Amino acid sequence: MNNTTGLIIECRSDNINRTVGNVREILNRHGARPAPVKFMFQHRGYVKVQIGQDREDLLDRLINECPIDFAEWSDESTNQTGVELVCQTTDLSKVAKIMEEYSRSSPLCEILTNEVNWAPLESQDAPDEVRARVEDLIENLEEDDDIERVFTTLERNSLIVV
Repeated sequence: MNNTTGLIIECRSDNINRTVGNVREILNRHGARPAPVKFMFQHRGYVKVQIGQDREDLLDRLINECPIDFAEWSDESTNQTGVELVCQTTDLSKVAKIMEEYSRSSPLCEILTNEVNWAPLESQDAPDEVRARVEDLIENLEEDDDIERVFTTLERNSLIVV
């Protein structure tokens, strides 16, 4: 993609030769090429929680227990609100445990996602044309049964690319 956008492609396969061949074919069709990009990303813990307005106590407890970044989110179509939490992978189990304890005592709290993701160290902005080409590439990659997830350095609205 003109040496401008990094992608990490996570695969799970029973036949590595087939998977590598399929990934190369898709990349070639889109004018992309395999290259080392891991240095452009950081492995992080990610938790997305649906929660009501009473979240200050929870966030204070989380911040006191371990270093986290967080951002609020809302989905107007479903009228849901919540927070996205980002932490070191070593702290993910601690954050998840605190969230599970809180969700048991609060009926308005639901853990939507609890996983390790790849986050770009620096998000890149791109013209609409480049963004459309990268999104098309990602869609084509995700259609392959062996490809689990694709992460990109393109800027997104959330803390972590999911």
